[in-house]
Amino acid sequence: MTSRYVRFIVLSSVDEAWKILEEKGVNPLYSEERSGGRGEIYGYLPETLIEEVFPFDWEEAELPPIDWTAQWDAHSHGYKDGLIKIPIEGYGEVTLRPGPGFGDLSHPSTRLVMQLMPIYVKNRCVVDVGCGSGILSLCAAAYGAKQVFGIDISAESLQHSLKNKELNQMDTVSFLFPDELMFLPESPVILMNMIRMEQEEAWKGLPQLHPLPGTVITSGILSTDRNVYLEQTESWGWMLKDMVMEEGWACFVFDK
Repeated sequence: MTSRYVRFIVLSSVDEAWKILEEKGVNPLYSEERSGGRGEIYGYLPETLIEEVFPFDWEEAELPPIDWTAQWDAHSHGYKDGLIKIPIEGYGEVTLRPGPGFGDLSHPSTRLVMQLMPIYVKNRCVVDVGCGSGILSLCAAAYGAKQVFGIDISAESLQHSLKNKELNQMDTVSFLFPDELMFLPESPVILMNMIRMEQEEAWKGLPQLHPLPGTVITSGILSTDRNVYLEQTESWGWMLKDMVMEEGWACFVFDK
């Protein structure tokens, strides 16, 4: 799915606007607070949301220089001394550095996948669709996955995830573009943490995964969209196995 890099002009709380954008399916990356209650949020707006109504104006913009350390410090849960450290039982810690890739434990959808995936990924091959910062790929490896492929369409996200791979020294994890996914593991665990429309586009773009039996763990679905989403996944031949929710977001486990 293609996206535009845009600037949202916020006349109220930047924190509240950031939350609204995430709920709408935008990937906010960077914010600046101005005097007089005004602020700006920069991020990626998926083409499918161009006609979406937001409570503030937006315009296309160039990516400004971003202090990712300051951004993660402002918005990321568990961020301290330049890092996020995620404890993994029986392993130790997975560590993340700041960067443009989505996934830093600040969003419920990421936390929900972290809650569900440990019992499914051990000794399995994992394909993390839309890997962002690499958080789910790296945690899957820490939970015992034998091989992990994190894929993303964003070069900036892949660079970020590769740096986090090097930081954690995980040789069983690879990060690549979708068309570079040549090896097709048998019965993989597929992770997708993105909004419903993005999942639909991403799944269309990965026909090599369609015939493979396996497990699919998805998140990023608003609870109000649950019924529409389950109709969509049923049409793909996925059978619902489990579901959990947090703060209005739903995460699912399917057999396929």
